[in-house]
Amino acid sequence: MVVLGALAAGCGSATGGGNGSHGTTETTRPPDAFITARGVRTKMATGSYCWTAHRGSQSMTACADGVGWSSYPGMPRVTAVTGDRVTVWLGFTPTKPIEVDYARRSTFIPPSTTPTITVPGSGVLSVVAHGPPGDVNYAVRIGPNSR
Repeated sequence: MVVLGALAAGCGSATGGGNGSHGTTETTRPPDAFITARGVRTKMATGSYCWTAHRGSQSMTACADGVGWSSYPGMPRVTAVTGDRVTVWLGFTPTKPIEVDYARRSTFIPPSTTPTITVPGSGVLSVVAHGPPGDVNYAVRIGPNSR
């Protein structure tokens, strides 16, 4: 994976217009995501994203590119083994299938605010979700003794 740069806002833009029918989403940073494994809830790392905030007819979008997960400083860790079922808690409702990446393999699962994933093995587990405000990539490192 190519290192794109540290998490830093890029491509932010403010736009006006629309008919004022947007709801209010007042931050251009996606919500935190959490994963529950073996009864322990852990905040996931947030990677690359593009997220749009709305306030009335005004909107602003911010995008950030993250370093490759193998280089990510302070990667959150969870204890789980192959075959365990973990639940991810997203702070928004995805509108497209969720991409689950592990060991350079991708699978897609149905959109859900709380998707359940069967652990494929030890290593970095990444979840890419798309919703009305934008798209975001979250990850954790999974292992049998990760704490």
